[in-house]
This record gives sequence, structure tokens and C-alpha cells, in this order.
Amino acid sequence: LLRELPGLELTDVRQTLTIATSDPKISNLLQLPLNGPVAHVHRSAVDQSGNLVFYGSGVYRGDVVRLDVKLK
Repeated sequence: LLRELPGLELTDVRQTLTIATSDPKISNLLQLPLNGPVAHVHRSAVDQSGNLVFYGSGVYRGDVVRLDVKLK
């Protein structure tokens, strides 16, 4: 959606994915057993002026995460 904004040029877009285990709160929210697998995902986007225009953070169940990377 950000790419569709007129005049906005994204110069740095990042995503960090960290595999971890669920604590009691996350286990309850995601209906996982305690210490079940989860993925923490942080995303950010910076525009041509160096402004942070997007930041997102989420926790996903480990049994539904798929990482697809094009290497070439």
C-alpha cells in the first residue's frame, strides 16, 4: 500500500523475523501451549527524506509462518 502513495519513494524497507517461544500471555492470545513456537516480525520503511513512514510489529504462531526468499 505504501508504494501506491503518490510522491513517496521508499529507500529502505526492512523486515526482521526472530523465532522464539511463547510466554504465558502470548500462549493464551494465540492459543498455543506455553513455550510454543512463535515468530516475532518487525517491519520498517524509510522514505527518500530519511523519514520513518511505517513501523509494524507482530507475533505469529510458529505453525503458520512461511519464509520465502528469492536468492537470485
